[in-house]
Amino acid sequence: MKNILNKIALKIRSKLIDQWKYSYLEYSLDSKFTSLPKLDETIEIRLAKISDIASIKKDIFPEIPDEIDNDKKYFSQLGDNSFNCCLAIKDSKIIHYFQFYSSAIQSPLIKTPYGKKIIQKKDAYLGSTFTTKEYRS
Repeated sequence: MKNILNKIALKIRSKLIDQWKYSYLEYSLDSKFTSLPKLDETIEIRLAKISDIASIKKDIFPEIPDEIDNDKKYFSQLGDNSFNCCLAIKDSKIIHYFQFYSSAIQSPLIKTPYGKKIIQKKDAYLGSTFTTKEYRS
């Protein structure tokens, strides 16, 4: 099992591009997944709503380390056309988020020196993800 995990880690590491304080993972969505992990049925996964902002601030903000404190400002964009966020909720507490933009042109990526000429209208931007310490692994 450890060898398999090492091979997976090496494969992912080979696809990571780390520049401008962003880490990029390039992965072809045309590739087939071999399997997905079994989901914990007690965890609800859904898109965030504007009404979730108070719970996000209460449940998640205290756990976000200073080095990724920048994530907090993007939650104010909930309800905008291109910004979305998935939440994982367990026992009425938000334990995870994943931010994404349906339009990379309207994302923070456009403010980096990342070759704006290759970003197309149909491109999405996968933003930050965070899981509370208690539910990691």
